[in-house]
Amino acid sequence: MPTYRLWNLEADSPRGRIHQMIHVELGNFPVTDSFVDHIDKCLDCRACETACPSGVEYGKLVEHARARIERDCERSWISRVARDYVFRQLLPNPLLIVDLARVLRLYQRSGLQAVARAIGALKLLGLSERERFLPRMTTTFSIADTAEPIPPWVRAAPASLSSPDASPTSPSRGSMNPPSASSLPMAAKSWCLKDSFAAARFPRTPASAM
Repeated sequence: MPTYRLWNLEADSPRGRIHQMIHVELGNFPVTDSFVDHIDKCLDCRACETACPSGVEYGKLVEHARARIERDCERSWISRVARDYVFRQLLPNPLLIVDLARVLRLYQRSGLQAVARAIGALKLLGLSERERFLPRMTTTFSIADTAEPIPPWVRAAPASLSSPDASPTSPSRGSMNPPSASSLPMAAKSWCLKDSFAAARFPRTPASAM
């Protein structure tokens, strides 16, 4: 649905994509560039599933359509290289995402963006439409603060704090004592509060009572 609101095209709505999938599956239409474009634009966020009164599992349908595209459609070598880099190298690596954000920030603030738009270079590369949706990069990129691995005691802290017999200074799993609540990072505090709330509202039933 986000893409339908953006382009206001029936072919980019869940209903329109399902209609295309049916025709391709029945052999009425081949896997064309237009079909690939409409399926690729889907975010697969599955927001349409929660709004669908019939409970259509759209996510499974679009995944099947994408598998068929990969099987039957020969993408250009540029597309294959770009997709391989983005999905196998860039997205799994938070540090590369941070570096990309810095490059985009330089592009936006150095004047290169204005020049590229003015001379029409983006249109020649077929990137003008996508470039318009780039977010404005801030001075600091949020993922840079969360790229470090979570210490083991953070994962053990919620279990110890949510236990009715445990005190804030009681040892966590293992021999290490977790820091005081005042020194916990914000993310750890949030998890502790959420786990404690869940334990208080939905107490576990003892095994003997089941």
